[in-house]
Amino acid sequence: MSALSFVHLNDVSEFKPPFDHDYALLLLIEGVPLGSELRKELCGKIVASKCQYFLCSGSECSLWDDDVDWAAIEQKKDVITTWHENETLQEVLYFLTDHVKKSMDDKTIDLKCVMSLGGDGSILGRCKEIMKEMKA
Repeated sequence: MSALSFVHLNDVSEFKPPFDHDYALLLLIEGVPLGSELRKELCGKIVASKCQYFLCSGSECSLWDDDVDWAAIEQKKDVITTWHENETLQEVLYFLTDHVKKSMDDKTIDLKCVMSLGGDGSILGRCKEIMKEMKA
């Protein structure tokens, strides 16, 4: 079973796990940075779901990476994390599709989600266009 989904969040309270099975999540942060409490709240929800691999790009992405690491430690879960500062959207999507293959416990990761937070969600349209170009 392989799937790629695209989800836009206007705020942290809207988060729902995109899959019921282990998955990888690319979080694209747009707009004004969130405060640390809201960021930590969402990171805790992400780790509590079945996210096995977390990628982040955009505003304060290294802080998001750190907060997912801390949430994983607190919840005693293994989550691989990467942050992609100063990389193009194409580079980050390529990493997600071509390099994210296994979890820390060597499970295959076939379910992937690109999630945007903040902004108007138009970045997801650009992601879909890039994905089509990458397959061509």
